[in-house]
Amino acid sequence: MTDIEQVLQRVTRIESRLCRVADHWGIKTNSPDKYMELYHETDKVVFVSTDVMDTALSDILRFLRDQGKQDKVAHIFFMGSQVATIYPPVLS
Repeated sequence: MTDIEQVLQRVTRIESRLCRVADHWGIKTNSPDKYMELYHETDKVVFVSTDVMDTALSDILRFLRDQGKQDKVAHIFFMGSQVATIYPPVLS
């Protein structure tokens, strides 16, 4: 077995272990779907729930734009805990 093959096997085992840890904590690692839900709204703030932690900022901004909420502060929640706040851009 070559050194490269040994490294590849070790990386594969590490990835498997990381996926098991993520599954234990409820983090979906292989989900192409980035489910987001707008579950509460006030005049200036929206509350968004997502089921994956690896949601890109661009995905969240696209979701807010599609919902017509791009001008509001967005509180992002994962598994009931707030993980981010996104502020609308300030235009001059």
